[in-house]
Amino acid sequence: MSGQFRQVAYKLPWGKIRGLSIGNPNSKNVYVCLHGWQDNCGLFKPLLSKLPQENHYIALDLVGHGLSDRLPDGSMYQFNIYPLALSHIVESLDVSKVNLIGHSLGGGVSGMYTALFPEKVERLILLDSAGMPLIRDDFKGHTKKAFLENVNYREKEEYQNTKEELFRRLDIGMERLGSGLSDTAKELWLERAARKLENGKFQLNRDRRLGGVQI
Repeated sequence: MSGQFRQVAYKLPWGKIRGLSIGNPNSKNVYVCLHGWQDNCGLFKPLLSKLPQENHYIALDLVGHGLSDRLPDGSMYQFNIYPLALSHIVESLDVSKVNLIGHSLGGGVSGMYTALFPEKVERLILLDSAGMPLIRDDFKGHTKKAFLENVNYREKEEYQNTKEELFRRLDIGMERLGSGLSDTAKELWLERAARKLENGKFQLNRDRRLGGVQI
């Protein structure tokens, strides 16, 4: 099974966290990989396929991202939900320590978990991560806005787009961040980011409430 990606799922109190694993599933040298905000674990595939396959690598879709379940109605996305989910998963693994690889938001999550449970972490590897979030200057205003957006939230049907339009929107968003994705990376992102409908268009999987994450 080494060298092949496998679908994995971990049961949490509110649903399931899904992802991909590769390498030796019997290895005690486990690497848990967490992606960035509104991304998914698919973009770890090129990296993990090139690492030593005697280890076990688990790349996860964060709560509300990719193919992982969303939070229940009425719940609000806050930063702590991510390290909390990671705690559930680490406790379910049959290992004394894990290695963590975190990109962007996933790096902040990995960093907070490591600060809370250093005895559970062998190595912490951060990729393009700004670190753990700090309290905002206008904490009251930001929190009030997040609360009201949650109370007034109404689920709407997600826009349907062609693949070309989805990629165009993705390019615009990445340009605003001063970054970009290769065509190969876009295809990897799409595998878990959207589902193809009968009309040939795509609908995003991620929870729209992620736009109002409170930190």
